[in-house]
Amino acid sequence: LPGDLVLGDLDAPRGLAFDANGNLLVAVAGNGGEIALSMPGPEGEMSFQLGMSGRIVSIAADGTATDMIPGLPSYASPSETTGIYRVIPQGDALWLVFSGAGSANPGAYWMDSVVELDAATLSVRRVINLNAFEAENDPDGNGYDTNVTDIAWGADGTMYITDAGGNDLLSWTEADGLQVGAAWPANPVPTS
Repeated sequence: LPGDLVLGDLDAPRGLAFDANGNLLVAVAGNGGEIALSMPGPEGEMSFQLGMSGRIVSIAADGTATDMIPGLPSYASPSETTGIYRVIPQGDALWLVFSGAGSANPGAYWMDSVVELDAATLSVRRVINLNAFEAENDPDGNGYDTNVTDIAWGADGTMYITDAGGNDLLSWTEADGLQVGAAWPANPVPTS
């Protein structure tokens, strides 16, 4: 293929974004780990290898790659690896999108959540738990299924969240929390 290799040997790389300094941030879901885990899913029992191999990699303009945030939860199944899905800088925050493809197990750490970090210190500011929202509300009426895939902001600061498993578009503000913007019972799987 044409082009130059920027960084190779990544285990399940996902979303890309540039930060204010021009660094390319890569969400790497990882390769699971040593812990065998089974949990209910939308299509029956799901088996995973759990570990902390997810990470955010920062690639500088000169090509130097560093692990900005190592040790994120990674769930490897025979068909895919889930965990960190997107990393998006926004103002003084770094937003992480964790996708779990329908993990109803409350022990699935940060699955199907949007996590805000302070960009300077990387400390956690808030966790928006979409897994619990789907379990409690089921906006599309098709039963529990969640797979958070993307976020974006409106001009007024409202965050919009797509849930491919839940077939919905949600909005979030600090004042109003999560709200259903649209839900599609026909299962169109919105991804962004």
